[in-house]
Amino acid sequence: KCRRRWDLADAEFLKYRCMNAYDRAMIHLDKAFGYLSAPHTYVSRKEEGDKVVVLERGDLVFVFNFHPTNSYTDYRVGCNKEGQYKVVLSSDEEVFG
Repeated sequence: KCRRRWDLADAEFLKYRCMNAYDRAMIHLDKAFGYLSAPHTYVSRKEEGDKVVVLERGDLVFVFNFHPTNSYTDYRVGCNKEGQYKVVLSSDEEVFG
């Protein structure tokens, strides 16, 4: 049997509070853009060496960096639609740890 321990997010000395903040931000992002129910989903890049995954969901492009020490700027990715993109959520924000 598995259950979620919501109380762990209240402990200041644990990183669960950061994960909880990120979870809330992703839920807010879905309320604003509806990406979870969007029919368009496409993984456009998976880089084992860089530990980066790029995927499109609806009108959003997600770039996930799973590298434990490297942070990337100006990471080049291809997208289905041409145009200017802006960052609406960055896991580098202090609130996410």
